[in-house]
Amino acid sequence: MRRLVLILLVSSCGVLTKHEEKKTINDFDRVREKRDLYVSLISDPYELVARCDALTFVGLYDAATTSVDIYKHEYSYDHVKTYRTGQWNRDVELCYEKDLNGDGYNDSRSAISTEGVLGAMHAMLSRDDKDGIRRLIEYAEENDWVFGAGPREYTYLPGLKPLLKDILEDKLTLKDHASDTLPFLESYKGNVLGDYLALKGRAYGYVRGAELELLDKLIDEAPLNPIYHALKHRFTDGDQQTAISILDEEEFFPSDKLPKAALEIFAWNDAPSAILYVWTVAILEGV
Repeated sequence: MRRLVLILLVSSCGVLTKHEEKKTINDFDRVREKRDLYVSLISDPYELVARCDALTFVGLYDAATTSVDIYKHEYSYDHVKTYRTGQWNRDVELCYEKDLNGDGYNDSRSAISTEGVLGAMHAMLSRDDKDGIRRLIEYAEENDWVFGAGPREYTYLPGLKPLLKDILEDKLTLKDHASDTLPFLESYKGNVLGDYLALKGRAYGYVRGAELELLDKLIDEAPLNPIYHALKHRFTDGDQQTAISILDEEEFFPSDKLPKAALEIFAWNDAPSAILYVWTVAILEGV
């Protein structure tokens, strides 16, 4: 851990010697090898995640690997499931409709989460699934941009409208959408905000202005989170030494087995480190 902090301090200066550049390349080779090992050991990504948060993390894993049947989350439920309807869900029967713990509350407050919608969008973007995006837009418009059952504060996401429509219509030109998205972004923090900035950056090819400032704040709050560093430098100077150094750290990401949850790294409770590792490497590789 001490070595990692020193690396972060040095890399923040933004100056690399030729020796350091070569070392970074070699480190990235090791990081890729770890990623390949983790993917080979993940026979079913659903086994690594909490049931009710599955769409969030499995969506990111599918965005990185396109290896999951993510569309089993896209269904409407009225006694019988109807798939490919534009409505995305957690496991509705178990997470939203039942009190499995016997504490008087359902496991989830809503049938879908903001993170879940973003996970689905990342997966569809990787698959260039315009039909899926179209179905999502149509469902949202029919329901006043409420994405599922539950309190409106959890399911009303009008801030996604500009990005969704631009992806569908291929209007991904260099223009500033901050005025459209900032009211939406400012209501979220941490990894939800990071997921959105990643989606916006992947779609448009840039993160800049006020949105880049939000990304800087995320780095200040979680300085060891490699996802934030990978996103910032992908859309600024391309210097990925910090993210690579974190991913190369054996203490948290071993090269012979799947990593354990690392709250001090990702600052995300119950986050599956192996899945987020694969997702970070995908960002580094330009997914």
